[in-house]
This record gives sequence, C-alpha cells and structure tokens, in this order.
Amino acid sequence: MWRRMFIAVGFGFLVVFSLLGMGATPKRVNLAITMEPKSIDPNIAYGTEFLRVVNNLFLPLVDYDYTKQAPLPRIAESWTVSEDGLTYIFHLRKDVKWSDGKPLTAHDVVYTVRRIVNPDTASPFGFWFDMIKGVKEVAAGESADLTAIGVKAIDDYTVEFDLVYPAAYFLQLLYAVMRPVPEWAIEEHGEKWTRPENIVVNGPYLLTSWEPYNEIVLKKNPLYYDAKNVEIEEVHFYYVKEPSTIFSMYLTGELDSIRVPGDLLDRVKADPNLAKQLHTGSSAGVMYIGFRCDKPPFDNPLVRKAFAAATDKETLVKEVRRSGEQVAFTFIPPGIVGHVPNSEGIGIPYDPEKAREYLAQAGYPNGEGFPTVKFGFAATTSDKKIAEALQAMWQNTLGVKIEMLPREHKTYFETIQAGAYNIFRLSWGADFPDGHDFLYYTFHTKYGEGTIKWDVVDFDSLVEKAARTSDLAERKELYKQAQKLLVEDEAAVIPLFWYAYNILTKPYIERPYSPVCTWELRLEEWRFVGEK
Repeated sequence: MWRRMFIAVGFGFLVVFSLLGMGATPKRVNLAITMEPKSIDPNIAYGTEFLRVVNNLFLPLVDYDYTKQAPLPRIAESWTVSEDGLTYIFHLRKDVKWSDGKPLTAHDVVYTVRRIVNPDTASPFGFWFDMIKGVKEVAAGESADLTAIGVKAIDDYTVEFDLVYPAAYFLQLLYAVMRPVPEWAIEEHGEKWTRPENIVVNGPYLLTSWEPYNEIVLKKNPLYYDAKNVEIEEVHFYYVKEPSTIFSMYLTGELDSIRVPGDLLDRVKADPNLAKQLHTGSSAGVMYIGFRCDKPPFDNPLVRKAFAAATDKETLVKEVRRSGEQVAFTFIPPGIVGHVPNSEGIGIPYDPEKAREYLAQAGYPNGEGFPTVKFGFAATTSDKKIAEALQAMWQNTLGVKIEMLPREHKTYFETIQAGAYNIFRLSWGADFPDGHDFLYYTFHTKYGEGTIKWDVVDFDSLVEKAARTSDLAERKELYKQAQKLLVEDEAAVIPLFWYAYNILTKPYIERPYSPVCTWELRLEEWRFVGEK
C-alpha cells in the first residue's frame, strides 16, 4: 500500500504540555507525520502515514503478529474455518465498546463489509473482498443487493463469512482492512463523521483535535476494553515535511521517536548516545521504478530491459540511500509469502554493455533518436537524490535525455495514473504478509493500481491461481513465475531495494518494532521506562 513519498517543509512550534486530572502531567509522546491525511475513515484511508493515526482509533476484526507470523485475536476472540476453506465463523468479544458507550456487535461488522464493497463508498479496498460471495457481482454492477453478499450476523456476537474460493490469506486480509465503523454516526454526519466533534471509535485512542497541516491529537480512550494496560495518555502528531527538521526536533527533545533519514544515519551511528537509541531492521516494503508500457518507446520490452540493465542498484543503496536497504531484483520482500531471494537469479542485473545492446536492438543505438524521457517522482529531498542518481546512470549509460518532473505528494499518484510520465518512482509496503498484496493489487491488468498499463494475461492467470491455491509450495512457485514475468521477461518494473527501518527512540520509551510496526501502529503497547 505504500505510495510512500516523504514530503518536506519545516515549521516551528511551541510544545505546550497540557495537564490532566489533579494537575498531573499526562504520559505523552510527540511524533512527526510527513503527510496530511486525506481521510481517517478506516474504510477509505490509504497509505502508511494515514494509518499511523487510523489504526490507533479503530480495531481490526483479526490482528496479526509479524514477529510470530500468525493471526491473533482482536475484536474476534476466536474463529473456525470449514474444511474446504469457504466458511469462516468469528466469535466476537463482548467487552468491545464504541466511544459513545454502545457495544460493538456482529451487525457492525456486517455493515462495514457492505459499506466497503458498496461502489458508492469508493473504498480502495472494495475489490479486495472479491473472495466473498456476491462481491464481484456488486463491483461489476450486476447486483445492487448488498444484503446478498456472503457476510451475516448469526447472533449479536457471531458473524459468518462465506467465500467463493479458499483464499489462503483471508485472515491476514481482515487484519489489513476490516476495521468496523459506526453506522449511526455515518448516517447522521455523512462525510463529516470523522471530525473530532463527531467521530465514534473503538480503539485505544480518541481523536480529540485535528488541525490540518499542523497537529493531530489523540487521547486515551477510557472505554477501550484494555484501557487499564494503555500507558500513553496522549499522542501528538506534528506535521513536519522536512526530514532534517524532524531530526533536529528529536535532538532538542520535541519529538520522542523518529525515522532517521539515510544521509544522517552515519552521524547517528557515530554518536555514542544516539547509537544506543537506534533500532534497525528489515521493513516489508519495496521501492521500484515503473514504466508506462502502453506508450512508445517504453511499449518495447527491449527498451525497458535496457533501462533495467543500466540501473546500478548497489551504488544506489550504498552511496545514495545509505539506510541499510537490501538490493532487490524481485518484487516481494523477505518475510512475505512469495519472496524470491536474489540468489535464485531472477531479474535483470546491472550490465552497462548489455543495456546498450538492448537499446540498440530496440532501434536506438547509443540513444540516437530516443525521445526525451519524462521521469516523475515525489518532490522530496530523499526522492530527488534517488532520481538524480538514476538520471545520471541512464543518461551516461544509454545516451538518452531524462527530464526530471518532481511533483507534490497530494497529486503525484493521480498524475501517474493519468499517464504524465514515461517512468516513475513508487513504493509498496505490506498491508498483509502475502504475495497477493504485492502482485495482485498492484499489477493485475484489471484490478491493480493501473500505473504501468500493461496487458499480460499470463501474469493475471498466475496471480489469480495463486489466490485460489491452498498449497503453500505451489503458491510460492506461482508467485515466482509471476515475478519473473514482471521484472525480467517483460521488465515492466525495476525493483530497486527492499526497505529497512532506522528508528531513533528516546531511552525513556519502550516500544515494539517489526517490519510493518515501525510507523507507530500500536501505540497502546508503548511504555515509559524512565523519566522524560
């Protein structure tokens, strides 16, 4: 889901600590957010930065532990699955309440699924539920009867899902997108239901303030079922675009935990105190270059292969990013079902001579006659460095001209979809730990994001079959074949690297770290272990 592009402009502010209760200072953490959320409706919000807020307000039906690589109870305390994998029955906790005091029931789950798949909602997750009976018919306009889809409340605390195929990743999918919302609040307030004065939540925190492009404030939800174990009472997200400003604010104590910009990582490691506060690890995401495969000259696979072979990923990782990332030749990162190690030889390695050979075979020897390439990327400091490095590699190796077209995040993705660029930089991070998330939702020719505009039915067949296959070994082989088509045979994208996380956290805070929990998705698990 990451189309994660870091944006930047700093601002100054005075941190004012409010008081709670009998004059006691609340246990509070201050964090930075680099994008202004378009929405905090959990059925609509899309993108990692937004989920840092959303996932602390709304609980998932099923949770997931990336360390143990297993689904966990959350709203659903238990579940059963039929032998054929087509029927899931979930038994809900009876102590989960909405912040207005109403109990959360199976009817809320049913309402939410229907709302997500309703075309009128325009949820980006609607077609993700295509394994549920009746959803494809609704999406195709063949049926308008949302009550006929395969989800029903057996009683107030039991809900049943009926599937059309045994999706092996169904529980993980529920973790990613199934967060119940309050029907009555939405009916009363419409699109304004997520404003602080209207919103009704069920998670560990309440939304108490939202000043666009300035500050979002969360406070502990006293009606959260496990409120007694939530130690952090307030969370302040400050909108700060510039990574260097974020780093400075951490040094001055204005922020309590940050992601370290790559160009500052060496400085952090060299500082004895900061080095002790640094937490690193692999992150379940990939940065890549995409091509518009339907437009000349990139409608020719030889041209795309030429650019792939001219891309020096080692230099990009070691000299430009410098953040501990791992060079990627396939798309799915380590730790995700379907990952193919680089050692298996899939992908196009850096080979300048081969790159020039591919371009000559395509009819452009030494770049002669090749049109100017429009290269799109997010208008951020970090993206600009990557783009400049790639521009130099491609121009120097292939003899082509690359026009740099940075764009602000707010309209960047839509501009890609509109076809403004020949080449563009994007990222994808795990919504859930399965290749279906990385391949089907991104590059399926009908149901994907629609960025590369290719038409390879063999790829569609492979990822569709993988979605319907229960055997893990077979699924991995299908994802391997699909990735070979994507990054080698068709070279529709160039995987650059798999992400790493580098997090600075103040020594008085203890918090979890995992491949997808590095964006403060579980603030209820944070603890103070010393004086601030």
